[in-house]
Amino acid sequence: MQFPNTTVYRINNNMTDYHFPKALGTVKIGRGDKGYTLLRIYSGLDIETTNITTPECKHIAFAYHFQYSVANERQLNVYLFRRWDLLIHFINALWTFYGLGSDKHIITGIANMSFEFQFLRRRLVWDDDDFAFFAKDKYQPLKATYHGIEFREVLSLTGGSLAQLAKDYCTTQKLVTTDENGVKHSDLDYTKERSYQTPLTDLEEQYCINDVVILSEYMWWLFETYIGRTRTVPMTFTGILHQEFKDELKRLSFQRDDKYGLPHGTSYDQYMRYLNQLQPDKEFYEVVFKWLFRGGYVHGNSLYTAVDDLLAHMRDVTSSYPTEMNLSYFPGSVFRPCTFQRDKLYTKCLIIHVGFDHIRAKTTHTIESKNKIPVCYGGQYDNGRLICADYAEFYFTEMDFQIFELFYSYEGEPQILECWEAKRMPLPKYVISVLNHHYQSKEKLKGAGLNDTQEYVIEKQRVNTCYGDMVKRMRLLKVIYDNTIGWTEADSPAEYEKEAKKNILSPYWGVWVTSSARFHILKMLHRLTMAGVKCYYIDTDSIKYEPSHKAERIFKQYNAWIYRRRKNRKLRSEYFRGLGEYDKEAYDKKTGVWHVVNFKMLGAKRYIYAYEGHVYATVAGMPKASINQIGHTPEEILKSFDKMGFHLTPEQSGKLTAAYTDEEYSYIVDGVEMKELSGVALYEIPFTMTIKEDYRNHILEIQKLLHKEDTSL
Repeated sequence: MQFPNTTVYRINNNMTDYHFPKALGTVKIGRGDKGYTLLRIYSGLDIETTNITTPECKHIAFAYHFQYSVANERQLNVYLFRRWDLLIHFINALWTFYGLGSDKHIITGIANMSFEFQFLRRRLVWDDDDFAFFAKDKYQPLKATYHGIEFREVLSLTGGSLAQLAKDYCTTQKLVTTDENGVKHSDLDYTKERSYQTPLTDLEEQYCINDVVILSEYMWWLFETYIGRTRTVPMTFTGILHQEFKDELKRLSFQRDDKYGLPHGTSYDQYMRYLNQLQPDKEFYEVVFKWLFRGGYVHGNSLYTAVDDLLAHMRDVTSSYPTEMNLSYFPGSVFRPCTFQRDKLYTKCLIIHVGFDHIRAKTTHTIESKNKIPVCYGGQYDNGRLICADYAEFYFTEMDFQIFELFYSYEGEPQILECWEAKRMPLPKYVISVLNHHYQSKEKLKGAGLNDTQEYVIEKQRVNTCYGDMVKRMRLLKVIYDNTIGWTEADSPAEYEKEAKKNILSPYWGVWVTSSARFHILKMLHRLTMAGVKCYYIDTDSIKYEPSHKAERIFKQYNAWIYRRRKNRKLRSEYFRGLGEYDKEAYDKKTGVWHVVNFKMLGAKRYIYAYEGHVYATVAGMPKASINQIGHTPEEILKSFDKMGFHLTPEQSGKLTAAYTDEEYSYIVDGVEMKELSGVALYEIPFTMTIKEDYRNHILEIQKLLHKEDTSL
C-alpha cells in the first residue's frame, strides 16, 4: 500500500484546523455492547527520545520529538511536534474532529507499545471499560484506548523490528545511513543529548517521517487484508491464525469425513461441546504445562563441550512441527484414569505420573530437564539435565516414557503413581486444512524464487503460527492499568472456565506436537549413538554430528520412512516434497559437496560454526552479529569462543536493556530543563558468557573418564 499524496505539517502552536483527512469508510466491529464503528483512518505514532545517565548512574530518557500520521486512501498527513503540550492538544483535536467515543473508534499503530506507552501513560486519562485496555504483562500493553483512539502495538502482529515490518509489508522503508566508521544506522542516535529545542537535520527529520508513514501503510494493509474482511481487530499474529481455524471449523461444520473430519456430529455447536471435553480442568491444566509440556529438546553433549577443531555435518528436519501435525496422532477423547499396561504405550495417548529408583544415564546424552522433575532425591545434573538420581518422579506422555527408557537405566519396576488414557486420532481437518493451505502457498512461492516477497514472509509466518497457536497458554492472571495507581494484577479464577469454553484447540494437542518431535529426533540421536556416530549437539529439529558414512545411511533410511508416511497420508503434492526429511545444511546442492564446517559448542544455545570464511553464531542473549567482536578472522573467533568464556563491552555487545521510571523526573538536557511524568530508557549493556563451575567440573570428569586428549578446563 502506498498513499498517493503526502503532506508534512510542522506544528509549533496549538491549531484549530489540522486539515485531518476524512474517513472514506467504516467497519462494524463486534456485536451488542462490545460492538462499535471503526473508521477507515490509518494512523501511526512514534516518539524520539534521548538517553541520559545521571551522576548517580541512573538511566533516564526524555522525549524531544513526536510524529503522528493520519491518512485515508487518498491522502497522508504527517504531523511533527517538539513538545508534549502540542502533541496532547493534537490528540484531543483528533478525537473531537472524528466524533470519537465508545461507539466510534480509530486505530493508531505504535511499533512497540511497551516503549511509547510508558511515556504516554500519565499524560492521558485512559478509558477504563473492560475492552479499552489489554496487556500481556506489566509494561507490555498491546492496546490502550483514549476517547475512542485505540493505540495498538504493531510488532506483535508482525514480529521483528520496524525495519523488518517495512521490508515485509510496505513500500516506504526505514532510512539507512553509514557513519564515518562504516557503521549503518536506521534510527536516530539516542545517546546524543537533545532537547525539544535541539535542531534536527533534514535527514534526521526524514527518519521520523518515514517511521510513521510505514505505520500508516501497514495499518492500511491490515484493514484491506484482515479487519475489513473479518470485522475484528487482532492483537497478535496468533490471533489472526486462531480466527482462521475458527472460520474453517464453521465452514466444515456441515461436512462429515470419518477419518479426518468432525466427530460427534456435524454442527458447530456439537463440535464445540466435543472440544470442551478435551479441555482439562484448571488444576490439571497447570500440571500439564508445568510438568508434561517440554517444548523442543536443546542440549550439547558434554563429551564435546569446549573442544576445539571439531568438524561437523549438520542436518535439520524440514518443517518439524508441520510434519508432526500432519503425520502424528493426538488425544481425541477425554483423558480418563486407567491402569498402566505396556501395550498401551503403542495404542493410546497416555499421561503417566511415574517414579524410578536409582536412575543412571546410559550415554553422555542427558535428556530430562531439572525444571520438569517435580520430585528428585540425590540428583546430579549435566548443565541442567539429569545424569543420575536416587529417586525421581516425572509426568510423561507415552512417547516421553519410551524415550526415557532408551536413555536411562533404573532399578526395579517403574512406580506408576497415576495414569490417564485417551483415544488416538489425527488432528481435525479444520486445523490441517489451514496449516497445509499456508504450507503449500509458502512452498509454491519458494519454488518460484519469491522468498524475498511479502507474500512468502506472511505465509511462512502463518505456518509457524499454526503451531504457536496450539501451545499458546491461557492467561489466568489479568494485567490491569489504573489511571491512579498504575499497574496491578488480578487472579480471576472464573476466567479459566470462560476461556476454556471458547477454545477451539485442545491444549493437549500442542503437548503432543512437541512430544512427537522430540520422540523422533531423540530416537534418531539414539540410533546414531548406538552406531558409533559422534553427535555433538541437538537443537529442537537439528543435529550437529561427526561426518560419517554410517550417519548418512541412517539419515537416508529415515527419509525413506518419512516419504512412505507422507504417501500413506496422501500428502503427494509437489509442495510437500521433503516434508519431515532431514535436509543438509552447509551443503552445495549444485555440486553435491558438503562444506567443511568447524564447529564449537559451550552448552545449550551456545555454539558457533564457520565455513567459507564466515562465522555463524547462536548464543542465548547475544545479538548474532556481536560474535564478530571477539576476533577478526574465523580462526580468531573460534579460538576466543573459549571454555573460560568471553566478555563484550556495551559498545561491542549491541545488547540493550530497559530502565523503567514510574515517577516524575527532570534534568537539564542540552541546556534546557526537560521533564517526564514517567519514562523508559533503553541503554547498552555488556555481555559476558561463562561456564558455571559445576558444569565445568562435569565436563572435566567426563572427558577424563573417556580419555580425551584435551581435558584442561
